[in-house]
Amino acid sequence: MKYFLKTKTNREFELLFKVRKVKDPGEQLKEELRKELREFLYLSKFEIYIENPETKPILERLREVVFKAEDKSFLLIGNEGSGKSFAIKQLLRERDFLYLDLRYFRKKVLIYQGKEREFVNYFSTQPLVVFDNLESISKKTTSFKLLNSIKELREELSKPNIFISSAELDTPEESFFDSDWEKLYWSSPSQPFALELIKSLLTRFYSSLRLTESAIVLLSFLLGNNLKVLINRLLKLFLFLESFEYTSSIIDSKELKELFDELFPLKEKKELISYEDNSQLKAICRKKNFSIEEIRSSSRKKRIVFERDQIIYIMKEKLNFSVLDISRILLKSKSGVFYSFKKILRKREDETFRDYFDYLTKI
Repeated sequence: MKYFLKTKTNREFELLFKVRKVKDPGEQLKEELRKELREFLYLSKFEIYIENPETKPILERLREVVFKAEDKSFLLIGNEGSGKSFAIKQLLRERDFLYLDLRYFRKKVLIYQGKEREFVNYFSTQPLVVFDNLESISKKTTSFKLLNSIKELREELSKPNIFISSAELDTPEESFFDSDWEKLYWSSPSQPFALELIKSLLTRFYSSLRLTESAIVLLSFLLGNNLKVLINRLLKLFLFLESFEYTSSIIDSKELKELFDELFPLKEKKELISYEDNSQLKAICRKKNFSIEEIRSSSRKKRIVFERDQIIYIMKEKLNFSVLDISRILLKSKSGVFYSFKKILRKREDETFRDYFDYLTKI
């Protein structure tokens, strides 16, 4: 018997039948919300804030609420990619608040099955809550009913809320907000604003690239007014001009248009991001001699994991992809991508590793 207790077989037996401690739902919720807030507040070096004159009055009104202790609540509506969530992020950096991405609300609701009252009460204790992506929740679901309970309780306690939606709500859902709510409309970026943003990014990060004024103006029209698409394509364009040593000392509008058409296939022009056949991933793997199949595989070999870490870092830090987009491109979980990125950030605190890794990720 003593011999059996020391054997590998018994150790495996104990491991197999070990009772795992179940995480308290309340602590699990707090942990997920803290992580969600960290991701929301994280800024890559390319995320620079330029004030849009057309949306300044809206920001001023929101600033009055969040910094002057008003109990007013808002519904902020604007097109996808118009920069409304990013502006809220900038506005609230010095304010204590809770961020809830409603695209993942159902997952949190499932954790609290049978404890819905406790779930609702937790949100009532927060001084300010930002509810993002309201359009992602259907009115007929349990999630919507719980969300309504949270909203009503916070209203009873006179606590401010900011709801953000990328779509105008239809008539039945409009009753979700009573007459005391302010509805604010966020303007999509205009062409002059896009032009200013392009010039700022070019000056700050790619000053060695020289584009004629007509080429920059052309870019502002080609890239459109969806900020997510604009920045993603702009950084890809600048990066490839540097990486592949574009020979012209000054790039004019004709050369730029030819290069733009080459870099962005027709399919990708029609989509926000091409996930299945992503041209950025293809180009990086080709440049670094990585296998796309291995990068997307579930392999845990050290070499492949390290190559995957490099890809994730490049796409997040240099191409400004979101963690969600990277997870869809690489066929990985959102938490796995976030873990990889944070792991590299920790390792880069060591100067020797940072120099080595920066050399490897120079593309």
